[in-house]
Amino acid sequence: METYFNTWMEWREKETSVSRKTLKENRFMWNSLLRDQEITLIPLKDLTAKDLIVYFRNITKGRQMTRKRFNDLKSIMNGSLYHR
Repeated sequence: METYFNTWMEWREKETSVSRKTLKENRFMWNSLLRDQEITLIPLKDLTAKDLIVYFRNITKGRQMTRKRFNDLKSIMNGSLYHR
């Protein structure tokens, strides 16, 4: 997934009107919550809905993540995978 994330970020920077601030925040979120995590290392052909559910449950238990941050995280994952 990391390759897809980097490709998506490059595309967004060159082809869209997304702000530098948003790009910086997205990269920070990737580095803090997704980079080198098991969920991003699973080959896409093997990734299942159950894998995603388990990951999301693990990062949201204890309710330490805000709804906005959680939605931003999902947007990063969706964008990376959709753009591939």
